[in-house]
Amino acid sequence: MVGGTTSSVQSMVLTACKRGDEIILPRNVHRSVLNALVLCGAVPVYVNPEVDKPPLASRWAMKREQVEKAIKEHPNAVAVLVNNPTYYGICSDLRAIVKMAHDAGMLCLADEAHGTHFYFGGGLPVSAMAAGADMASVSMHKSGGSL
Repeated sequence: MVGGTTSSVQSMVLTACKRGDEIILPRNVHRSVLNALVLCGAVPVYVNPEVDKPPLASRWAMKREQVEKAIKEHPNAVAVLVNNPTYYGICSDLRAIVKMAHDAGMLCLADEAHGTHFYFGGGLPVSAMAAGADMASVSMHKSGGSL
């Protein structure tokens, strides 16, 4: 994709959602996701990841239980979007979230803007595609050391 990860994140959302569709996503998504929701008219169902204690006070990743609750409360949602990892390097249990989404008949999309390195070595967290996600957006220029 051209235009950085923004265009590929927006392509994922615009492919999966249409006006009025619900999509489950963490509150700390990149603004490109929010812009895609505006463009297609989809309705966000926010999961609020916990916040770390100061001095960092950064948001953690979505927990399985939070996603499970959102899926139960919004069974007509068409997709679950996951930051893998968050912008602070925190990962969700991606395999479990993919399985929950698929069991509910939903797609699982992953914003992997900061997880490109997951594809290039052992001992790292699972990449979205290896976890069974339907679509993933990666960003070589952030964490992959693009050539």
